[in-house]
Amino acid sequence: MSRKVSYTKAQMVGEILCLAVLLFTALGLWLRWPGIPERIPTHYGFSGEVDAGGSKDSLWILWLVQAGLYLLLTVVTFFPKVWNTPVPVTEANRNFVYSTTLSMLIVMKLVIVCVFFYLVVIAGGQEKSLGGWFFPVVLIGIFGPLVYFCRKCSRGARAIENMAQNGKSAS
Repeated sequence: MSRKVSYTKAQMVGEILCLAVLLFTALGLWLRWPGIPERIPTHYGFSGEVDAGGSKDSLWILWLVQAGLYLLLTVVTFFPKVWNTPVPVTEANRNFVYSTTLSMLIVMKLVIVCVFFYLVVIAGGQEKSLGGWFFPVVLIGIFGPLVYFCRKCSRGARAIENMAQNGKSAS
């Protein structure tokens, strides 16, 4: 059984941005399709240099992976009881933990759809390199929010539990 998590305005904006990037990727691909060469870069090494090529149809596969990850993360947001939260969920901290974890999922989803958008744009544009900065920036884009929200969740939940303990002992 799922427990409803209310969205904040910032979370709703994040969800709208994720959907917009996903749709913009498909629209951009569809509009640019006639001008994309039949053979495009399909794989980049750690240095960001092209090391494999293939059919331009693979761009649609990339978009399908982007859409699949978007859908998976969207569905997961509706089932907070299956989330692996960084702290045990109690009645006292439930709203805070769920809201913070939801924010983390939305930020992670936004990072993922933006990375795939960039990959489609670069591969479709026949770029010879992603750039040496791409891999480190993606790692920071994924692990930075993960560390930030886990710390926020742990500290906030601890503070809430302490307040709940102090409130019980005072009564």
